Amino acid sequence: MLIEFCKKNELVITNTWFQQEMRRRYTWKTPGDKERYQIDYILVKQRYRNGVKCCKSYPGADAYTDHSLVAMRMFVRLKEVRRVRRRRKWDLERLRRNNLPFQNKVEGAVKNNDGMEVNQRWLELRGVVLDAAQSEIGYERKETIRKPWVTKDMINKMKERKEWKSKNTEEGKQRYRQLNNELRRETDKAKEEWWS
Repeated sequence: MLIEFCKKNELVITNTWFQQEMRRRYTWKTPGDKERYQIDYILVKQRYRNGVKCCKSYPGADAYTDHSLVAMRMFVRLKEVRRVRRRRKWDLERLRRNNLPFQNKVEGAVKNNDGMEVNQRWLELRGVVLDAAQSEIGYERKETIRKPWVTKDMINKMKERKEWKSKNTEEGKQRYRQLNNELRRETDKAKEEWWS
């Protein structure tokens, strides 16, 4: 059963993988020390099997049990995770609702510079548009909803449910269950409507 489990989950039994002397193999003694068996194992994903340097039992370890300590020495190299800075997005909804102040600011700041070089004119126009966008439009502050069928009402109910979860009273538990059931029904219905 253990071998089938390891095959299915791509695991390696590390303490059967190394050649060791007999006293470093067995992990359990029968009462009276009549027989010794290897019944305790350390399993490692096959992906990391090259990192395992040694695995053996330590029969002399001071532990109040008839099992021997099984220990493994492993070389671990952690991958460095690089965090990518998110690009902030302009609040386009605000621009659609009220675009006149932005338009007026850009038109008022753009000068008629016929004598300038094309690249210089482009840099100036770019700076004017960015300044006007920062002052009049701004960046998105809302949390982006990953699922399109989630509404503001659902988010508010989730926040309320979270507050009730921390209250460890009978009323708090009852209110949490009630909100959880309401929210589940609401989300299931909204998801079904969105899919259809």
